[in-house]
Amino acid sequence: MSRFKKYKETIVDRFNTIIEKPLLTSTIVLAGVTVLVLSLSISYYLKDFDNFWEQILAEAHGMIFDIAIIGILIFWLNQNGETRQRIRTYKDEIDDFRLWESDEAAFRTVGNIKRLNRHKIHEINLVNCHLARTNLNYVNLKGSNLNSANFSSSSLIETNMENTRLNQTNFENANLNQANLNGAYASGANFKDAF
Repeated sequence: MSRFKKYKETIVDRFNTIIEKPLLTSTIVLAGVTVLVLSLSISYYLKDFDNFWEQILAEAHGMIFDIAIIGILIFWLNQNGETRQRIRTYKDEIDDFRLWESDEAAFRTVGNIKRLNRHKIHEINLVNCHLARTNLNYVNLKGSNLNSANFSSSSLIETNMENTRLNQTNFENANLNQANLNGAYASGANFKDAF
């Protein structure tokens, strides 16, 4: 009984190893299907090859059409889905670091802000985020919510904060040179010694 159990475990391990490698799995499936199809159609090859060859060419044209239309559509949908997933991950990481007052949290949040900007996302929820002593030069935060965020001693040169909410936000000793604050709400914000 133990030999049977070891044999079964070995087969299961090999099967799991194959499944974990998509290229190997695809190759094995292709080889199996090829053997099956060729064995079932060998009589057609031998009896009426010309007519059979015409049908293969017609099917090949259909396959090209399938790849061109369906393949490209699936690729586009997959890329779009991956982009949306990355954006969701960046926003989730910002949420994870919210209220964590450390340099690591600040720098990782800034990295996520810049990644979101690369995906043309600028309305970001940064409420209660610790972003002290960071470099946010040229970042677009238009329409973002920055209420109660801490930007003390940060560099915000030419940062776009148009129509943002800056209530109770700390900009003490921050460099806001040429930052765009048009239409921003900054009730109770601290701009002590800010440039």
